[in-house]
Amino acid sequence: MDQKGFIFTFDALIALIPLFLVMVLISSLHLPFEPHSQVVISQNANDYLDILASSQIKDRGVMESMVLVLNTNQNNKTGIKEAQELAKPVMDKLLSGKTYQLIETSQLNGTIIISQGDLKSSSNVATATRSCGNYTFILYVGE
Repeated sequence: MDQKGFIFTFDALIALIPLFLVMVLISSLHLPFEPHSQVVISQNANDYLDILASSQIKDRGVMESMVLVLNTNQNNKTGIKEAQELAKPVMDKLLSGKTYQLIETSQLNGTIIISQGDLKSSSNVATATRSCGNYTFILYVGE
């Protein structure tokens, strides 16, 4: 009776060896990781808006200057054009070769302030949002 229990246990251990080998093989496989994942692109989009807000023109940030221009011109086409001229040098330098679109949603109802390229052709698109004064700016960045 004692030998039957030993043989049964030994047989069960031998059957577990292939199972452990398969588990080790699966756990050692490395899945491909894309360095430009959605998380990285989203972080970059937020960083770009932070840089736009903190870049200085005279005594204030670019985004703050954009808000001042939009308020001064009562959100008309002249104000949008001037805001575009303020943002364009910074955005073109930051996002050279990338597709992007900066829009304002709260006061201008989704008016595009500045845009480069076609976001529809991008495989990954990330967004970042930042408020300044009564304005809410959304940046779409495509790769």
